[in-house]
Amino acid sequence: MDPVTQGALGAAATLSLLAQRVPLSAAKLAAMGALGGMAADLDVLIRSDSDPLLAIEFHRHFTHSLLFIPIGGALAALPWLVARSLRAQWRCVVLASSVGYATHALLDACTTYGTLLFWPFSELRVSLSFISVVDVLFTLPLLAAVIAATVRGTGRWARWGLLWGTCVMGLGAMQQLRAERLQREIARERGHALERSAVFPTISNNVAWRSLYRSGARYYVDKLRVPLLGDTCVTPGTSVPVVKNPLDDPRIAERMHPASRRAERLLRWFSADWVAWDPEDPSVLGDLRYSFSPGEALPIWGVRSDATSGKVEWINNRSRRTPTFSDLVALVTRDGPGARCL
Repeated sequence: MDPVTQGALGAAATLSLLAQRVPLSAAKLAAMGALGGMAADLDVLIRSDSDPLLAIEFHRHFTHSLLFIPIGGALAALPWLVARSLRAQWRCVVLASSVGYATHALLDACTTYGTLLFWPFSELRVSLSFISVVDVLFTLPLLAAVIAATVRGTGRWARWGLLWGTCVMGLGAMQQLRAERLQREIARERGHALERSAVFPTISNNVAWRSLYRSGARYYVDKLRVPLLGDTCVTPGTSVPVVKNPLDDPRIAERMHPASRRAERLLRWFSADWVAWDPEDPSVLGDLRYSFSPGEALPIWGVRSDATSGKVEWINNRSRRTPTFSDLVALVTRDGPGARCL
């Protein structure tokens, strides 16, 4: 998730466990937990001008592994140990930083992006899709609880913040189940067999969901709206053809440039194999999980690759659209043309 949320959760966990239990002030504990909570995302510095896919390969990679938590926590503690006054409490400093660090990957795994929790034993990208990568309903009360706990010097307010975050996450899981049920119902009405399916939360809410499913040789994309009260609604979106994996055919794969083979493998691994051609640029194979609108197939990012020359580009379309607050309100409260409510 975003750095503010990661820092707030790291601080809340550290204050909850250690405030008034170790010889460090609440302010120092909050700062150590916050820095630890954000530290795993330093993997964004792993990039290369000559390899445009290095960043997507290593973001949420080994730094987000459960096995890496002791190492990451120790590294996050180093800036604090520069101060001589804190070296005598180095064990407490490392513990506080490690508690904060431990929250990072667990929170990221609740989003759609994908997190390598079990590296190096597994390359599985854990993505529970309970919450968007940005959700102010989760973040702001948690941040307020951290501030209150820091001012009062007690972990009680931080524990209330963690309880709030847990409730929001549980609500997201419940909303996901409701969206999946709605997805199955609309597929049944269309006479489609669900060969593969998923629903993803949209930005900063758990009411509007992006529905993807495969039936036959096509992927179907729809907007689902599941308010806590009232009817659930489906806004029909679009459908795109399934893109066969060329690596499944050894004859095709051996004719591809090695860089193109790697690009194909990485994008499919990164996107959990939800890929489709960009309808506005058919040379780009996009990540179908993310789009500017829940019923569209226009990807926010993808890969352009020349199988002959091996030239590979990471394409980022975010500059093509700038969502506004009114867009978010409409996303949550309105249905599009042809919507059907159940």
